[in-house]
Amino acid sequence: MRTICLFTTFLALSACNGPEQSFSTLEASSRLSAVVQGPVPIPTLPSIASELGAEQILCDSYQLRGGDEDEDEGEDEDGDLGAPAGVSQCTRTAKRMYREMQVQLTLLKNPSTVDRGLATVSAKTTVLFPDGSYTQGAQGSSGFGAAYPKLFDSQPVVAIQNKFIYKPIDKHTVIVIGDPAYTLASGAAISSVQFQVYTRSPAGGGGPCRSLSRLNGKVCWSEVAAEWTYTQPFSGTSTPHPTSTVRSQIPTGESYPVTLEPERIICDGAFRARPGDALSCEQTAREFYKEIEFQILTLTDPSTVGSGLATLNAATTFVYPTGLVTEGIKALGDYSPSLFGEGFFPVGIQNKFLYKAIDAETVLFIGAPAFTMFDFVNGGLRITESVQLSLYRRNATSLGNCRSATNPTGDVCWSEIAEQWVYGQPVLGG
Repeated sequence: MRTICLFTTFLALSACNGPEQSFSTLEASSRLSAVVQGPVPIPTLPSIASELGAEQILCDSYQLRGGDEDEDEGEDEDGDLGAPAGVSQCTRTAKRMYREMQVQLTLLKNPSTVDRGLATVSAKTTVLFPDGSYTQGAQGSSGFGAAYPKLFDSQPVVAIQNKFIYKPIDKHTVIVIGDPAYTLASGAAISSVQFQVYTRSPAGGGGPCRSLSRLNGKVCWSEVAAEWTYTQPFSGTSTPHPTSTVRSQIPTGESYPVTLEPERIICDGAFRARPGDALSCEQTAREFYKEIEFQILTLTDPSTVGSGLATLNAATTFVYPTGLVTEGIKALGDYSPSLFGEGFFPVGIQNKFLYKAIDAETVLFIGAPAFTMFDFVNGGLRITESVQLSLYRRNATSLGNCRSATNPTGDVCWSEIAEQWVYGQPVLGG
């Protein structure tokens, strides 16, 4: 049980991906797909133009706030009248966001309009590429666009499997998780694992939101962060994308400082300040860091490693390297020994993380750390590289007594609600 708790904690902080210099093929991890049968199947629908099914909406972490029941301007009623208020609003949010996403995915299939599918990517989007690199600020959409031909070798996409789950966090924030396969004009198929975070622009003005029936409507939803990886790059070889100045952009300190350095905080304009918010973008990131610092420091101490698990939400949605989606931490604990081997404990973590506040209660935790694993029974070290994107939400807890390195018995103020991780160097078989 100690081993399972350890690995569960370890993976709560890891989100592993492809090798540092290339796009990941994930072929070495494909045999792990049957290890866990998670409770959240990703459906396959016949067309991206199909209606969003109830099985594609995940309302396990939705937070209903005052005023959320008010209908948006120009929108139709999509809720389940027999459902509780929170579930009804969650469903409406997912369906509204899906209408706009349909336009992006449908245009992506049309060879004559292939680039228009990127229109919903904000210029300030933080994109986490499979090689561990990042684009920030004004590089957001341009970096995404520059990487696009490298992924598909400039081949037009003619079909996309509709294998996505929509997980609203509140009325203005939705996570899109999926493992769709893209069919190119040549007939080649590219499988993928995706994790995207979208936020809704303030309502009012500009008319109705864009949809398949209103292609000229306003863009209401913008992508603020994304991680994605592809199993079979079209060219057959892995090529780093040209915007990757990357690894040098991520601080590589050996320790976790008491105060979060400014270069680790992303305040690129995506922060949504709301009336009554007490914290700015930078303040939110620093408040979150106090608790995550304690979790990481606890993780690296073999005698206390299990207690780092306390910040995990039991309903956390995990996206595994194979594209499997599960709810909760039990499946994560079952899955992790197959990834890292029995008996290995983390004894060191490179401090290569960035913090991006979305609003005063939502933080993206982005990193490309390498974990040092030690076998205390037989001796020997293993280095596991990773890329991760985790989304944390602040609980309904006062910030005055949050857990930290100086207050280890304090309240758990932040809970992880979703993450994607794919690892660069599987250690199976030694």
